[in-house]
Amino acid sequence: METVNVIATESCRAFYQSWNDLRENGEIPHTRAFLDQHAPRLMPNAFILELTEEGPVIRFMGTALVELWGGDYTNKVFGGDLSEQATISLRANSRHVVEQPCGMVEVSEFVARSGLSFQMEAVLLPLTVDLDRPPRFCSFSQLIDPLDGHQDGVAKYKNKQKANWIDVGFGVPDTAPNHIV
Repeated sequence: METVNVIATESCRAFYQSWNDLRENGEIPHTRAFLDQHAPRLMPNAFILELTEEGPVIRFMGTALVELWGGDYTNKVFGGDLSEQATISLRANSRHVVEQPCGMVEVSEFVARSGLSFQMEAVLLPLTVDLDRPPRFCSFSQLIDPLDGHQDGVAKYKNKQKANWIDVGFGVPDTAPNHIV
């Protein structure tokens, strides 16, 4: 497997490597392996999302993300407050990650309550599930721009600045990831 040069932050690269370390015989890691064996130091910035009819539902939310977002959104639809166009893009990208399967890296801009604009990098990677479960993927988010102890809190998603697929051994979609505006 080739090195992923599109991942900018060291912690997102570490997340990708830790996910890869869970693979056996090139297979996608199972959700249980991810929860039980993934690098503990990375879990505070991790999500597990499940694809449902309503959209991607957060099934696990790391403590650093709970603090950053100002609440625990476990069992809630991820991006439920986005525009209809943004919701369609989010769902399409999520489906590609689990159905291809492939990874995705993105850099998005957010605006804090104070008006401060900041960027976050996120890596999305597929997970295997039991046959009777909806598809799942994991995500890791890392601030690129510092916030003072997350005191600002996230007020609003602004835009996706870049997004790229990551080939995890099964190819990537023919089209670029959808950009949420």
